[in-house]
Amino acid sequence: MYGDIIAPKKKYSDVHSESEERSGPVHFSHIERPPYRGGNFEKKNRKVPFLLLLLALIVVGIIVYHKMYNGTTFTITPKTTRIEIQEKISLVLQSREKDALTYSLVYVPAGSMNGEVTEPRNPFVMTATTTPVAAEPKVTITATSTNDTKRVQLINKSGSNVTLRIATRFSVASTTYTLDAAMDVKPTEQSVLSAIASGTAMYKVIGFSGSSLYDSVYAVPYESVKTAKTVTTTNASSTATGTDIIDTDSVSTVPPADVLALMPDDAIPLIKSTIYDKVIDQSAVVVFDERTLEDFLNASNIQAQDYFKALKPFGASLTYEISVIDYTLITSPDTGKPTGFSSLILEITPKIDSSLVPAQFAGFKKDVVEKIKKQVAEFVTLDVSYSPFWATAVATEEKIKVRME
Repeated sequence: MYGDIIAPKKKYSDVHSESEERSGPVHFSHIERPPYRGGNFEKKNRKVPFLLLLLALIVVGIIVYHKMYNGTTFTITPKTTRIEIQEKISLVLQSREKDALTYSLVYVPAGSMNGEVTEPRNPFVMTATTTPVAAEPKVTITATSTNDTKRVQLINKSGSNVTLRIATRFSVASTTYTLDAAMDVKPTEQSVLSAIASGTAMYKVIGFSGSSLYDSVYAVPYESVKTAKTVTTTNASSTATGTDIIDTDSVSTVPPADVLALMPDDAIPLIKSTIYDKVIDQSAVVVFDERTLEDFLNASNIQAQDYFKALKPFGASLTYEISVIDYTLITSPDTGKPTGFSSLILEITPKIDSSLVPAQFAGFKKDVVEKIKKQVAEFVTLDVSYSPFWATAVATEEKIKVRME
């Protein structure tokens, strides 16, 4: 099958030349190599650690500088905000009823504050554009059978003075009363006569029966007579004029300065005028507790709620100074005590304790502080500066400075 394949023949000359080459000498040729340049490369490699060291020193320096000179300065300028309430506010004397504002009364002493009864003073002196109404003497009559006492207002419509002796008898229903002191009764003003309620009982003088004085000189219950007077008061903060129902035997006016000076710091007195307490027959100053008024406003007035909510970021460092600028006070016709406000104007100024601000804001992010600045801008001007300029947050508590303006 493979018979037609013939193996190639080797030539003798080729075999001979290969053996000669194997047994012949070996010759090496010279190889030239480029010069060694390893020195420059080592120099380049030595620069890398130096640059890394320099960079590390710069980074460490920046960190040290940031730690040493890091700080934040707060500049705070409070603003005064006015709140006007033109709706009725119920007042309650020393109580905690819901939806009512609690007040207290500080009674004005009739004598001198230093206790010198030989130098009595009139606590009702006021700054007014009108002449105060002269006080009428207190008139009392006593029942001859029961010793019951009534306070009365003597009425004289005769046109001339009428003198009544002590023990002058008055007919009160079916009981006889006698006058406790002699009186010189002047003609009664028309304003008083007009203020007597219709249907008021008249206590006639028994001794005048059958004379012209019987129907013109008599007595009426004291509490049935009110006279309207226009009183104008002036103080340092505002000027207000109003018409109120005032007792004929007393005029409630600006509270005495010596009484106001004794008020504690958290007391808010109504300084336009005093009130006249008919129950104990004495003038008094209406006083509110600052925290009680703050809590009432925060619970019942929308404008005040927005105010307190906006300033909430100041936390425990914030208190408030509240001043009553103007008001219209409603008093009870029976007791003379306040029952409510028909209008009230207040001014609130935030009081910020600079020593508590660092603890309140330490560590706040810069963007958070910017939001707070916008939130309180209407009521407090807040400026914040950072050191170094690349700081992204408020410094630690001990690195914060606060300036109040």
